[in-house]
Amino acid sequence: MNRKFILLMAGTMALATLFTSCQPSRVWANKKKDPKEKKYKDKDDRDDRDRDVTYQERRLPPPPPPAPAPRYDRVALVVSPYPGFTMKQTNDGRFYHTSTRGYIYWKGYDNRFYIDSRDIKNVSYTRQDYEEWRRGYRG
Repeated sequence: MNRKFILLMAGTMALATLFTSCQPSRVWANKKKDPKEKKYKDKDDRDDRDRDVTYQERRLPPPPPPAPAPRYDRVALVVSPYPGFTMKQTNDGRFYHTSTRGYIYWKGYDNRFYIDSRDIKNVSYTRQDYEEWRRGYRG
């Protein structure tokens, strides 16, 4: 029993040594991974296309600046008619009002005008304004 254990341990040690001492045979494992050493053809050079250029010599344009944050207009979601208020009627009988900024308001059941659901994503509003708009808007 003792001899089998010793032979088993010796065989395991030999296999472990064999597997850990072998170098990898893949090509990518032997290459240097530093991009400064990388050589490639410069495709932008029209005069000398066969010239090798290192990574540091190539001039890349700077990245574009980030897009500005969107600005939303602060407008009322619900408008009550006032003197000089203009409204128009569609062919199906619904009344609407177009603001000076180009937003469309539809007439609700309480004779107030509610901003169109397509325009609500382009304006800034508070939660309280939104709750009032949602209660009265009949889209």
